[in-house]
Amino acid sequence: MPLSPFYEPLNQSLNIFLPPLIFLAKSWESYATKKLYHFCSMRLFGFLFLTILVFYSCGGRQNQQVTYNQYQGYAQGTTFTIQHSGSGDFLDSIQSMLKEIDQALSLWQDSSWISRWNRGETIPIPFYASECLRLALDVGNLTQGAYDPTMLPLSRFWGFGDSLFEAPGLVRPEHIDSLKNMVGFKTCLNLDSLPFVHRKCKGTLLDLNGIAQGYSVDLLAALLDRNGVNDYMIELGGEVRAKGKNPSAKDWQIGIDKPKDGVTNDRPLQAVVALQNAALATSGTYRKYYERDGKRYSHVLDPATGRPVAHQLLSVSVMHPSCAMADGLATALMVMGPSKARQWAQENPETGVYLIYLDHAGMPKTWTNHKIQRFISELN
Repeated sequence: MPLSPFYEPLNQSLNIFLPPLIFLAKSWESYATKKLYHFCSMRLFGFLFLTILVFYSCGGRQNQQVTYNQYQGYAQGTTFTIQHSGSGDFLDSIQSMLKEIDQALSLWQDSSWISRWNRGETIPIPFYASECLRLALDVGNLTQGAYDPTMLPLSRFWGFGDSLFEAPGLVRPEHIDSLKNMVGFKTCLNLDSLPFVHRKCKGTLLDLNGIAQGYSVDLLAALLDRNGVNDYMIELGGEVRAKGKNPSAKDWQIGIDKPKDGVTNDRPLQAVVALQNAALATSGTYRKYYERDGKRYSHVLDPATGRPVAHQLLSVSVMHPSCAMADGLATALMVMGPSKARQWAQENPETGVYLIYLDHAGMPKTWTNHKIQRFISELN
């Protein structure tokens, strides 16, 4: 009777190893020696059997298709998509964590810590808010204040922030100057009495939306790591972190949108990044904006001027081990504009940077630094 495919390698191995052992056994003259041989040969046989079984089983697992789970849903005013290897179901834990983060950081929830703090309540800062604020200040310091988590008074004035989009009235320099007095994480925040955060400037408000989604992705990644997941892709509001391989056993392929005005379902890709155990975040001026008297006003505001940015940089993508840092840095480089963003990327070569901008003739151009160059493929 033919052996099954599983036992065939074992049969072949025994045909190789057993004849020499039997020959050696017959050459022993002493009965005691024969007994000893019998004992040892059985041990050797057992060892060979176990070795072949383990080797064959491991090879079999390598050829098996890995199972992947996928979750999709809504959180933080946007959508999320998560794929991971293994049969574990973590959707309840994921949704619970996202609710906890919202309870700390959401400007759209009146009961969140940040909303209550912005209303002037003195309440201790929870862990998620404390960690996110610390990371925001790190990004601010790394970018000489191009990212600032206290920009909400100016965002509201210009019709963005947590209020509805609406063009402000006639803008006067004194309006901007008075609001700039409320802005500045170095001058307006007092962190000496943690877990309490105090204002040093009247009217200061916090807005961590520029980094909160990336921070949330990092927390979800940590959740999957703790549960032994080796392969995953987490996307929340366009911010992505990936580990291991995708279901095709290749690096995760993450698209970067071609800058196209407005919110649309037609989203052609500018490039694709092969993401290897890293995060990717993109910031742009081409979706959230309004026009007045023929002039465009972007939601990206410059803390130095208090006004929407007015330069030719359309999109910034940042690759970094931390999605929170990638998220905040993408916003900061978007504030800087093409020249300063290139300079910063060259001075910080450990961070991958990809820029899409308009040249002096109004034609789209791209630029990459060395860190991200070998991972990115531009499309026609």
